[in-house]
This record gives sequence, structure tokens and C-alpha cells, in this order.
Amino acid sequence: MKKTLDDIIKTARANTAHAACFWDKQARLGVLIERDGTILAAMDYHIEKGIQARVQQSGSLQGRKGYGYCLYLYAMAALGSELMLSPDTTGLTRSALRLWERLFEADGICRRSLYDTQAYRPCMDEVYDEGVIMTNPSLLDEEWQAYEALGQLHEGIASGDVQPHLANWGFTLPEPYQSEFAKRVRPINFTDLQKRVIYNYLTCVFQLEKTGYMIPMQLPKRAQTNVTE
Repeated sequence: MKKTLDDIIKTARANTAHAACFWDKQARLGVLIERDGTILAAMDYHIEKGIQARVQQSGSLQGRKGYGYCLYLYAMAALGSELMLSPDTTGLTRSALRLWERLFEADGICRRSLYDTQAYRPCMDEVYDEGVIMTNPSLLDEEWQAYEALGQLHEGIASGDVQPHLANWGFTLPEPYQSEFAKRVRPINFTDLQKRVIYNYLTCVFQLEKTGYMIPMQLPKRAQTNVTE
């Protein structure tokens, strides 16, 4: 059964009542942390063509608690309506794929195809993979290959018969959710030490994705103090 945006928000809030989101637009880093400074989820991204923020790395070492959903909602709020949030084009973990799939399917979230924008990546629509299957659940491999063999794949995308790859979509929050989540995003300029801890955390997330291990990591003191204020 498809989820709605309200369902995703409910999941995101289930275990994050005492968490705070810090966002560094200059470093292009976001982090969700507990009162004691423990990192619950983190993300880094880059901006493409001035219209989208493409996630490079993201994740949590504590799975199935809604931390990823919460951070993505905060990310869309922090970016505002000017920038759409988009998935990475390579190396998505299983949990990230699952999260993006639910965002794509959720009723109530604002999503836009990048097909008619400068940020569109044609190469992503040339391989039949999870990103194509997610956006075209009823499109069989044989049908996709027929489009490709006839040279009509991009024509099919332009007409709407085929949906672009997951990486060729952008997501934003509608009002009043946008304003509601934006109020709880705390702007910050992370120190070099804090950035290093966040990047180390993201590295651990990627490396431990298949193991299920959790290594508690904390953001250095300055952010911890801010959380409890």
C-alpha cells in the first residue's frame, strides 16, 4: 500500500522528538543529532544547474527508526522551494533506494521530472535498473528493450509513456509542511573537526550498510551545546 506524505512524517517523528537538525549551506552538510550529540543521520549534497541539490551521501547507522525520513524532510525544508532534492545517480544503498521509492510513491509530496531542465541526465535513462523499475513499476524489461531497440526511449519519456529514472526527479515539500519543518532547521557553520566527524560517519554508514552494526558517533561539543539550549 502506498504511503502518503503524512504517513512518512509520522514515521519520521516516531523516534525524533528530542532530535535537532543542523544545516550548513556553505559546506552543504546536514545532520540530525540527539541531545547528547549522538549523530542519528547525516547527508552531504552538491547543487546542479542552480535548481537541484543532488544527494551524494546519506544514511543512518541506526536503521528502521525513521531517522533517514526525518533528515530528508528537513533537507527539503532547508533547501526551500528554490532547490529540489534529488537522489544520487550511482552507489545508492538498499536503505536509500527504499527511502527514495517511498518518497516517489507518496501522495502529497511535490515531485517534478527533470526531463525538460538543464539538470536532466540522459545517461540515467539508458540502463534498465532499480531506478527505472521504481518509476515504471508496470514497465517490463522486454518493453523497455523494445523502446531502446527502436530508438524511441527518449521519445517515450518525452510523451510520458515512460517515466524518467529515479535520479531524474526532484522533490520539494508543499506548504504548510515546508514552513513547519523549516522552523526546526538550525543554520550552522560546522568547524573543520565537526565536518570530519560527519564525513567519517557517512563513510561508516556506507561501509557497514550490509553488516547491521551500529557505531555511536557524536558531533563535537559546540553542536551538542546548541542542541540542549
